[in-house]
Amino acid sequence: MYKTLLVMLVVATALLVSDRASAKTSADATIMISAQVDGFAEWASPAPIILQADWTGHIANMTQEQTVTKSVMLYTNTDTLISPTPGLNHGILTYNGNTLQTSYRVSGAVTQQDGGFKPAEQFFRTSNTYKVIHIPTVGAYTINLSVKAASPSDAAPDPGIYTCSVILTASW
Repeated sequence: MYKTLLVMLVVATALLVSDRASAKTSADATIMISAQVDGFAEWASPAPIILQADWTGHIANMTQEQTVTKSVMLYTNTDTLISPTPGLNHGILTYNGNTLQTSYRVSGAVTQQDGGFKPAEQFFRTSNTYKVIHIPTVGAYTINLSVKAASPSDAAPDPGIYTCSVILTASW
C-alpha cells in the first residue's frame, strides 16, 4: 500500500512538473516613439515657368493687354509670409531694351488677396507682403500669381519674346 501510494505521489509530482514546464508565459514591452517636426515652408516647384503659350493671347496692337495666372503650391506647417521681389529685368517684361507695362496680382490661400493688378513698382515694395495662415492638418496651400502685360501707350513695342522673373520668398 505504501508502495502504491509512493508510486502515485511520484506520478503526480512528475505531472505537476511537466505542466509547469509546458506552460507558456509572456511579457509585453510598450516602446514609446517620438519624432520632432520643425516649422517650415517650401515651394512644391522652386522654379515654375510661365511660357508664351500660357498667356490669353499675343499683344498685337497699341491698346491691348494680356493676362496669365500661374498657380504654385506652398507646403507649410506654420504661418508664412510671402514677399515678392523682382528678378530678371527688375520684374518688368523686357525685350531688347523695350518694355511692356507689367503688373501683378496675388490670390489664393493668402489672407488679403489683391483686388486688382498692381503695377510692378507697387507690387515689389517691401511693404507688399502676403500672409498664409496655417490651418492644422492642412499643409498645402495654392498661391496664384497673375501677370498682366500691356503695350506702352506712347509707342508700339518691338516684336519679340519679352521676359522677366519674380521671386516669391516664403518666410516663417
